[in-house]
Amino acid sequence: MIYSFDVFDTCIVRTCARPTDVFYLVAEQLLAKSGRPYGREEVSELALARALAEKRAHKATPRGEITLTDIYAELGDLSAWGFSAQEMRDAEVCFEVAAMRPVVPIRTRIEALQRAGERVVFISDMYLPESAVREMLLSCGYSVPEGTLYVSSELNLTKRAGGLFKHVLEEEGIPAKELRHCGDGVESDILGARKAGVGAEIVTVTQLNRFERAMLNVPSTTPWATSQLAGIARATRLSFDGESEMQGSAEVAASVVAPLLTGFVLWVLRDAQARGLKRLYFVARDGQVLHKVAEALGTGVDAPELRYLYGSRQAWYAPSAFAVDRDELEFVLMTGQSSAPRHNLKRVNLTPEALEIPLLRHGFPKSAWETQLEGEAVERFWRFIEDPEVAPLILAEAERAREVALAYFEQEGLLKDARWALVDVGWTLRTQGSLHKVLASAGQPHTLGYYLGVSKTRFSSRAYGQGRAYLLEEAENDSGAQIRTLFENKGLIDQVFTMADHGSTRGYARVGEGLEPVLSALPVHPKREVFLRTVHELVSRFAEELAKSPVRDCEPELRACARLVTGMLIAQPTRSEARALAWAPISDDPNELRAAQLARPLSPGDLFTIARDVLSRVRRQRSGGRADNKADNRTVPTLFYKDLSWGFSWLEGSVALSGPVAKLALRSFRTLQGVNREKKALASKPFALWQDVKGRFRGQRG
Repeated sequence: MIYSFDVFDTCIVRTCARPTDVFYLVAEQLLAKSGRPYGREEVSELALARALAEKRAHKATPRGEITLTDIYAELGDLSAWGFSAQEMRDAEVCFEVAAMRPVVPIRTRIEALQRAGERVVFISDMYLPESAVREMLLSCGYSVPEGTLYVSSELNLTKRAGGLFKHVLEEEGIPAKELRHCGDGVESDILGARKAGVGAEIVTVTQLNRFERAMLNVPSTTPWATSQLAGIARATRLSFDGESEMQGSAEVAASVVAPLLTGFVLWVLRDAQARGLKRLYFVARDGQVLHKVAEALGTGVDAPELRYLYGSRQAWYAPSAFAVDRDELEFVLMTGQSSAPRHNLKRVNLTPEALEIPLLRHGFPKSAWETQLEGEAVERFWRFIEDPEVAPLILAEAERAREVALAYFEQEGLLKDARWALVDVGWTLRTQGSLHKVLASAGQPHTLGYYLGVSKTRFSSRAYGQGRAYLLEEAENDSGAQIRTLFENKGLIDQVFTMADHGSTRGYARVGEGLEPVLSALPVHPKREVFLRTVHELVSRFAEELAKSPVRDCEPELRACARLVTGMLIAQPTRSEARALAWAPISDDPNELRAAQLARPLSPGDLFTIARDVLSRVRRQRSGGRADNKADNRTVPTLFYKDLSWGFSWLEGSVALSGPVAKLALRSFRTLQGVNREKKALASKPFALWQDVKGRFRGQRG
């Protein structure tokens, strides 16, 4: 048995989604080198001329195959453009070779066949010369011994007509049943093989997935830019050859996570350079993968230094307490996180064992230390916090934590000047506000942060310094795009997309002459390590590809693509996409004191509970009531926040894993949300219609 493989879109793929977009990229490259003024009009004109020349060459050769020489003979004299046809031909070949990437699952399959002693041949319908096709395969890691590559342009025979398959059978000296072909084209690889009596297998993995196809439809002043972005996403996806159960995660990582995080970091780097910043601090843990993306993108001579800063809510909240009152210590009891006394005290670095007597005095015996607080118990706990015996301990611990934190910040250069910025995921800027207070206490008034997303329920800029958002919730809500659901599923972003390989920063400690972070133990999960490795590798690979591509200068297109595919995944995931991510543990607490899985199938009972809770919040909101802790409303939306009491975090993902009743419920909920957003316009429509009818009636009478 001999195994044959198609070459293009089977063994290798381009870093642009549409093959004809190569013509635009080659044209742009040549026009830029010519030194003459040009715009997209000239690029398009030259690219279209190249495409039409190919059509004329095919028309002039109704049978057999054309060559690149035939095409450029039809193109004619190009000297008026500042270069020759031969120069453009050579540039096209060079660009094609450089743009090819391996389809790693196919390469792995071929390598296994070759190791087993099986003969493998490559068959391609292609106008490029055989030497160029061979170079492409070799550069992508394939072994191509002499006599194993059959290219139509050299033999004047094609697969689609069956002639190239018959030639291979003759050259190899085998009957048709001894050749097994594999390719992506129905006409050329399946039907063409049948014409020669050869069995064939269709390859579908190289087809654009739904995210990559969507990128192609993003409006752009240079349409070939989105083709490159989709092509880079596909090439990144096809570079993965890990465990089969991780294929779904790899697809999400390459097609959604990578464009989103790379677009954000590219925007940060551009803005930081424009501001003349000298250092960017990527804040742990969300900043770990962002830091890798920044390194993969590469930086110019004037680019900021890229640093990794250990920090967290737990590490920065406690040091920011300068008084014992509800405003200053609001982080102790915030809606959506565990309210058990033990967990509340941990946020100020204290334990209930050390405060057993005052706890008992305020009605909290040992049996209540792990119990979630509600209603009157919350008020009693605040009175306990303000107890003359407890308050000094909180302030002393805050001062101790502040002293060591400031020493760490000084070591890392945050007190040196004002030419730096933080880089983090978001959302309310509460954590930056805490850092701002701590730094200000040491005479550093500067705090600037770049964030992937900033919620409309954020702290005032007077409290956190300066913050810049890649995605701003109120702007996304106004756009009506699916990306607005990102702000309802923050855990998916900051605990799954930006998962890190170390635990949360609990604080800082002196080690020798320096300071180091004190990290919590990383919760164990059987899928975490392989998922983390997959996401980090593919996101970094996407960034590396982008850095080598002309599309690196098309930040608006990348942002538009990132917004689109992220919204598609979060708002309307497929079952397989939801299943790939559902296992991930999500915590609603700075200390990760409790967690639930990201998504799970929903039962009718679950739907009833969700509806009951949401309606309860609606009634409370309409009656003018507030959450138990009023300060929480500055940072936590009260209508549909995820407090994990439902046993999941991602509603849309859970619905995708559930039956039709859940899907109907979600559709109804989204409809009600839309009505609520547009209620003023909807309410006015009947009156506007009545006024229009009256006006027409009066006009007829008159």
